[in-house]
Amino acid sequence: MKNLKKIRKQHNMTQERLAAILGVEKSSVSKWETTDIIPDLEKLRKLVKLFNITYDDLLSDDK
Repeated sequence: MKNLKKIRKQHNMTQERLAAILGVEKSSVSKWETTDIIPDLEKLRKLVKLFNITYDDLLSDDK
């Protein structure tokens, strides 16, 4: 999930805004970005759709 921060910033979105869109706390978004905690499948689906990316774009370590 290390790519989430980069992708979010490319879309000029704050952690607070992303959290509001996904219906989670800002701390959840922060944990996803700074650790290897992966959100549940429903949140992953929303992230992929929201940012128009693939699961690989989001989860791959090589980006």
